[in-house]
Amino acid sequence: MRRGLALGAVTAGLFAVNAAITGELNYQGGERKTFYGLFPEEVGADGQRVTFGNSGFWMTTDQLGPAIEGEDAASASARTGPPRPPHEIEVSLLRNLYYFWVGRFGGALAYFLPALVALVVFLARGPRSAAGWLAFAALVSSWLFYIRIIPDNWYGGGGTVGNRYFLNLLPLFVLMLPARREASVVAAALVSAFVLAPVWLHPLHHSLSPGDHATRGVFPHLPAELTMLNDLSVFTDAWRKKVAYGDTEGDAHKHWPADPKAYWLYFMDDGTYGKETREGVEGFWLGHPRAEIVLRALEPVRRVRVRLTGGPIGDHVTVRVCGVDQAAEVAADETRELVFEPGAGFPYYDTFVNVMRFRSERGQSMPGDLRPRGAFVSIALEVDRRLRK
Repeated sequence: MRRGLALGAVTAGLFAVNAAITGELNYQGGERKTFYGLFPEEVGADGQRVTFGNSGFWMTTDQLGPAIEGEDAASASARTGPPRPPHEIEVSLLRNLYYFWVGRFGGALAYFLPALVALVVFLARGPRSAAGWLAFAALVSSWLFYIRIIPDNWYGGGGTVGNRYFLNLLPLFVLMLPARREASVVAAALVSAFVLAPVWLHPLHHSLSPGDHATRGVFPHLPAELTMLNDLSVFTDAWRKKVAYGDTEGDAHKHWPADPKAYWLYFMDDGTYGKETREGVEGFWLGHPRAEIVLRALEPVRRVRVRLTGGPIGDHVTVRVCGVDQAAEVAADETRELVFEPGAGFPYYDTFVNVMRFRSERGQSMPGDLRPRGAFVSIALEVDRRLRK
């Protein structure tokens, strides 16, 4: 009890010092940005000098958690993002309840398997001590706190491999692990070492490309955390992230709205070559047997029209949207269309997200052959426009 009180007093005192100096208990504001490729004071290919103001992505945290409509006074800005509708936060909470444990980029199953096994053994078999129950209570409190307070970045941001905020919870599992049940955790550690071996053996590579491992092996079989879409580690490769198709921004100065049928694509793996154009049509080539794309629409989606055009040797493509599969055989330069009705989609920052998966029988390029051999894919949306205030 004395140690706990001393720890609590010191922690409260440090927060008080922070508040006295900065005016906030947990100050993370200021002019904070992250940069990829070019940095301030460098010169770009166009000869323009890069500055702090005209480059990078804002990383300022002006408040704890996202701004919520009707609750926070934060205004829409390039730094903080627009306030989110309350129903989005509730939907995100439900998804994060299981993403926290089984997510592809931050889930405990993929990165802390021994800890997860210790938890299962504690709950299912025991014996369970008072210390174990207290540790379990602390774990549940932390789990719910993270996903409630920071629903769109509870694993620590795009530059991390796994959930870095989970590290401070690991000692709890030592207290929960029942006596004489250590063998199951050792077995889980061996499995985890096998799965994570590429990351451990090449730490510098995976530090620079923290999402690379999640594009192969067992990781694509785990669900991607759509609640944290913009912050997933795979998107440190800028060509993958929030690629615009059509006019997604409009022009506020000219009172020109965005095209409601425009959308962004997120390229989750190496199954494509990113955004490309064929005969003036925007889309992407299937370059490997499997590809996963996240479609983020500006308005609720009524229909998704997927147009497939055969590559040099044609292709047989299977497309899955919201659990529904459709397939098409296309000869070279032949175009066929598949139509899906996926529903509005997962709400994310006043947009709507759906996951699309492609299987291409001829998507694999030959060694040394840089030409795409799979189909060319273009997407058109039918949407239900919402009334804007």
